[in-house]
Amino acid sequence: MDAEYVVVDVETTGYYPGGHDRIVEIGMVGLDPEGSVVDEYETLINPSRDLGPTWLHGIEARDVLDGG
Repeated sequence: MDAEYVVVDVETTGYYPGGHDRIVEIGMVGLDPEGSVVDEYETLINPSRDLGPTWLHGIEARDVLDGG
């Protein structure tokens, strides 16, 4: 990513670090010094378990079947 700043967002299967939750999606947005978007990246990851709160992150099992 050719950017001055990168903002990262991660969606997970749950809220609790000790609860065996896993990452489902990673997204990044690259910004120039003025805050304009210069690049974007996102990927879905198959957590090999239940996806957790799909109502919250909107990711369904069919979305991650080929990931990870």
